[in-house]
Amino acid sequence: MKKILLFFAFSLFLSFSNIYSQQIEDIFLDRPDQTESPDILYKNFFQFETGVNYEKNNSDPDIKFTNYSIPEMLIRYGLYKNAELRLAVNYAREEISSDNFSDKNSGLKPLVLGIKFKLLDEKKFIPKTAILLNLDVPGIENEVYKIKHISPELKILLRNEVTDKIDLGYNIGISWDNEEKTNTKSYTVSLGVNPFNKFSFFIESYGYFTKSVSPDFRIDYGIAYTFIKNLQADISSGLGLTKISPDYFIDFGFSFRLPK
Repeated sequence: MKKILLFFAFSLFLSFSNIYSQQIEDIFLDRPDQTESPDILYKNFFQFETGVNYEKNNSDPDIKFTNYSIPEMLIRYGLYKNAELRLAVNYAREEISSDNFSDKNSGLKPLVLGIKFKLLDEKKFIPKTAILLNLDVPGIENEVYKIKHISPELKILLRNEVTDKIDLGYNIGISWDNEEKTNTKSYTVSLGVNPFNKFSFFIESYGYFTKSVSPDFRIDYGIAYTFIKNLQADISSGLGLTKISPDYFIDFGFSFRLPK
């Protein structure tokens, strides 16, 4: 037993030695924009990215749709230098109303398990590149959001630094819905500006393409503030540009990284 305890203590010491031997920069997130970053979380670090989202859709004049995420959370873990594990949790509430009826649903949506791999560092015109695989996994979701099959999503994540204060991030993705037997292609383009040490801004365009459904185009914009190296808050808003898109949406988030 003593040998086991000594081995565990030694392993823990090596783990934390590895953490503090890394050159740690300010917290970097995959929110509040839709563009996922190719950056990988530091090995043995945990990061919690949480947000509350409100979305309104009045595209049908007779029916009003209101959606909430209260909250949505992404948990990230630095597995090793070039890979991280991810778990996304979303508790949702949906309201539908018209002159004749109203309905409300709420509950936990399917968990999303993911892994991100870095492929390339940025070099001249070659962007920093990573690949992200997500899986919607059935199991503990609320009955109203129940799924029977695992549904995968694959994204290529890219970024170019325009200057030391401006960067351009962009994603290309495809997701498969094994419940509806359809797939959806997506793109994002996000321009980020970091004029000051604590504040950063972004403006973004993104869209979704599903067969037999009109394209869904949106824009959003937001601001983030880094309180300390491992703590950041953000707020963002956006608009739908097509008939099937939401009218507008607002998101507020709070994220932190462990250990300090």
